[in-house]
Amino acid sequence: MEEAVALCTRVGVMVKGQLLCLGTVQYLKTKYLDGYTIDIQCESGATESEIDEVVSKVATNALPGSEISERHGRFLRFDMPSLSSLGLGETFRRLQQLREESSVDNYSISQCSLEQVFIKLVKGDGGSNLQRPSSADGGESTAAASTDVSEFDVEANK
Repeated sequence: MEEAVALCTRVGVMVKGQLLCLGTVQYLKTKYLDGYTIDIQCESGATESEIDEVVSKVATNALPGSEISERHGRFLRFDMPSLSSLGLGETFRRLQQLREESSVDNYSISQCSLEQVFIKLVKGDGGSNLQRPSSADGGESTAAASTDVSEFDVEANK
């Protein structure tokens, strides 16, 4: 997937021989996941209760709608479905305020990856307006690249 992101202007996703979508990497990310991942590293001396407090503050006050997806010691990862309600600037402001008020050492915000989009489409979670192929041939899922096609979604089995 990293090669497709680096080298291609358009990417297509095929499932069981049917082209599900085609577009720029950014278009596919926005259309199918439009979310962000927030990683938070707590201070080295943070206790379990302080880390629990950070989780609670993030989920309820700082970033409502976010869900914790990973927790390993002092490392926390939250999935945020969309920042459109808050905006990226407000999200950074809230995280910075959280950092100043609690035991947060650092944080980062990153957009979903093309691999996450691909996995969502292959699992059948994405493209609610797309008809899924009904054949049970066990075909493979692939990602294809192109450089000269405009962005669009392909409806399978019209």
